[in-house]
Amino acid sequence: MKVQKLLNQKIMLGDECAKMTMDLFRGQRGIFGHERNGNTVALASGVSPCPGRGFYPSNLSAPEFHDILIDMLNNGQDTQVKEILNQRTIVRRYGAKLVSQDYTIAFQQYFRSVAACLELAAHYASDWNFKEYLRMQSAALSNNAPLLDCRADKKWATLQSGPLEFTLGRESYDDAMTPTVLSNPKLKVKYTKTEDYMNDFISNCRSGKEQVENMSKFNKKYTNIDIILIDDIQWIDGKQRTEEDAIMVGYNTILSDNPQLNVRHYSGRNPKRVVYDKYLTLPKDKNVFDNTQQTFILNYVKEGQEGNNVFLLLDEDKQFVEQALERLYEQKICSLVVEGGEKTLNKFLEADLWDEANVIVGEKNFGKGVKAPIIPQGLVSMENIGGDILKIYYNQKKS
Repeated sequence: MKVQKLLNQKIMLGDECAKMTMDLFRGQRGIFGHERNGNTVALASGVSPCPGRGFYPSNLSAPEFHDILIDMLNNGQDTQVKEILNQRTIVRRYGAKLVSQDYTIAFQQYFRSVAACLELAAHYASDWNFKEYLRMQSAALSNNAPLLDCRADKKWATLQSGPLEFTLGRESYDDAMTPTVLSNPKLKVKYTKTEDYMNDFISNCRSGKEQVENMSKFNKKYTNIDIILIDDIQWIDGKQRTEEDAIMVGYNTILSDNPQLNVRHYSGRNPKRVVYDKYLTLPKDKNVFDNTQQTFILNYVKEGQEGNNVFLLLDEDKQFVEQALERLYEQKICSLVVEGGEKTLNKFLEADLWDEANVIVGEKNFGKGVKAPIIPQGLVSMENIGGDILKIYYNQKKS
């Protein structure tokens, strides 16, 4: 085959790119594209597509695949089955046994060099959003952390003004093996989108005369099945805290709400906590000071550390937001969620130092209370989630 012959010649000359291309060529069983009507087109002759597109062993048929999954479920290996069906995993076969491995681990030696190239490109990029995207994508390829991929995808969505359309994909829409489980009656599998699942879940949780009926519908839909495949799972509530490096609240929010600022309702790592306590007058029995996770206290009194509580001294005569972000960056915090309260949020809005704002509008009107900050521009999407409206804004003035 001409393609393989050419690659082998370059590999013999020490071309590392040719070696990586050959590995990709072999893993994907060739190079394939798609016509507009969806038909697969072989871009290199002499090979046929692998049903699993490199995610599954080439000698694994769909019936064998189903039998192995059924046997695993019968033996209580539910977690292993979920990992095998995960879109991030590469599946290896050892006789009648299937073993999965995250793609960032399977191709670690290649991704490290790719990640280094992306970091270098980010260093020279002039567009701020593109620079951030490259850095996020580099981190996603370097770590076995699915939600880093989500962060990179979200940042990619902000690349609206550049002349170059650029993305690195991790999903394969050519995987014809995984969808086959949906049609096997012996495998009780349900596929749903996150938006639909969350709407069903919220409706089920609501009180009132329809509660019993809603609960019955939810149980009928989601119980008595072996596997639920949920698309875009990262949109489930609580996920954003696991994506970002740190989460910040102001003085009054801690006094009134006493938040924990963790991910107790969602699986994933806890973010680092950031507290704005000007003169260190907050009561020390508040949850944010419980030493269960690292907490950075921005203040005008002292510098130092006590257990997991790190005190970062600011200059009271300088602009708060800019120097706060500089101090946090020194602590290797590259992404920050600001949850409030109203004064803290407005400081970031007024300084125009924000990338994305998520605003949830509920059904109830409280009439009185603290006025919510106003996002002046950049609405990119609106979504109904169980009767509440999620509005997403991007700061389109950043460049």
